[in-house]
Amino acid sequence: VKRLLYCLTVIFALALQSVTAAKPNILFIMVDDLGKDWISCYGADEIDTPNIDRLAKGGLKFHNAWS
Repeated sequence: VKRLLYCLTVIFALALQSVTAAKPNILFIMVDDLGKDWISCYGADEIDTPNIDRLAKGGLKFHNAWS
């Protein structure tokens, strides 16, 4: 009986682990009065923005957004 209870516990734990999927991380950066020519991931040459470039490379960029 103990072995059956142990096996059922392990099976239930494994099944529960596969059901809980990892949720995606969402980071939305909104800046007022920032031109596309100020961030190097959009083609700026004068200013180097390596951290924003790394975020943009691994995520999604808006090319035409209006507010």
